[in-house]
Amino acid sequence: DRTITIKENEVVRFTFENKTMMHHPMHLHGHFFRVLNKHGDYSPMKHTVDVAPHMTKTIEFYSNEPGEWMLHCHNLYHLKTGMARVVKYSSFTPNGEIKKYQKHDPHLHDHLYYRGMLEAATNHAQAELFLMKTWDEIEFRAETREDFNWEGEGDLFYKRWLNKWTHLIAGGTMVDGEGAGVVGFGYLLPFLLETHTIIDHQGRLRFNLEKRLQWTEYIYTDAEFTFRQKQDSEFEISLMYQKQWAWSAGLMFTEHSAGVGLQYQF
Repeated sequence: DRTITIKENEVVRFTFENKTMMHHPMHLHGHFFRVLNKHGDYSPMKHTVDVAPHMTKTIEFYSNEPGEWMLHCHNLYHLKTGMARVVKYSSFTPNGEIKKYQKHDPHLHDHLYYRGMLEAATNHAQAELFLMKTWDEIEFRAETREDFNWEGEGDLFYKRWLNKWTHLIAGGTMVDGEGAGVVGFGYLLPFLLETHTIIDHQGRLRFNLEKRLQWTEYIYTDAEFTFRQKQDSEFEISLMYQKQWAWSAGLMFTEHSAGVGLQYQF
């Protein structure tokens, strides 16, 4: 949840549990809080507390400042990637001037986002489009490749994320003109290995494995392996140069051919 709702005129406790290898200086706007330790009532008053790797800290404060206040990590790149919540008093009603801006606040509204990619090479072409909310995602992919001739395939999937590692999949897929309904799941393995395991309405299994390898500031590799039951397995691997975020160019390889091409992402 983006919002933590509290009641006015109560003693509130938050416990921060750091399961990462990074320090997280947690800061609450609008309040001073007691960092609870062995000194009890004489525990220090702070507005920011550093939660060290694999440590736990508990803070306590009196809720007497009605409003909506940011609670966030003060490593600001952590804040920008989502390590933030809004602490809202249940008794607080924002005025009209604030309300007209709140519709843009991603902490209060689950906005729709999109991203996509277009790729064209001498041996391969692909288009991808993703529509996303926090826990819901629609993925469209169309692809053609030069094997012994030009062959096409595509996917249209709905994904429901259960947590940041696991999601469920339902939708349809088409390979060489044959369509099938599918269900399955995806899981993010260590080292950011993306996996998808799906089964179609005829009981045929498909397994995908994807990984990006960033070799230098501008050079990267995208690798993808696809296993389809009762069909040939496929792999794609690239070596790309990317000076700007949107555009990249380089070499693209499949199990049958090699080519050169461009990629544009938006």
